[in-house]
Amino acid sequence: MKYLKDYIDGTFRLKSFPNSNIIRYNYNQGILIVEGCCATIIANRLDANIKANIALGGERSGKSKIKYNMIENSKSEGIFVVEGEETLLIEENTVNNNFYGLVLVDSQGMIKNNQILDNYTSGLLTEKNTTALIQNNVIAKNMTTGVIIKDPSLPELRSNTIQDNNMFQVQMEKHAKQKWKQYKTDNPKI
Repeated sequence: MKYLKDYIDGTFRLKSFPNSNIIRYNYNQGILIVEGCCATIIANRLDANIKANIALGGERSGKSKIKYNMIENSKSEGIFVVEGEETLLIEENTVNNNFYGLVLVDSQGMIKNNQILDNYTSGLLTEKNTTALIQNNVIAKNMTTGVIIKDPSLPELRSNTIQDNNMFQVQMEKHAKQKWKQYKTDNPKI
């Protein structure tokens, strides 16, 4: 039985999935989706891979769907996305205890209803031309920062709970400060 923990209002709730795959202890990525390929990754446990637990990048790889996975303990990223397309969906995963929780580079798509917790640096990092919709996620208890927005990325942050991160809830470079007021309005639990 696979269990996913939901962190809501300071408490954990469990979801279970039978017969999940366990992908762990690889010297590279747990799952790598390269240019020209896409995948649907549902209800797996990805644990303790040296590089990203899940990495995808390049043209057409951004059509991938990543749902209901336990993604933890990577020495690098929990999920690493380069050039994620508009149809990319990362939904209802638990991403915890990785070096970075989720990294989006030059990506679109939708990241929603995930639990991004207890990662060593940041829960979510966006860079280059990332404009992804990041909605209804819990980004909490990360060691340094909940969300880092690097120049020139401008993600859409809506209805996220971003709290209890050790140093900063949201850290952004100068270009993104124009959206700070909107981010606070659209995410009242910062």
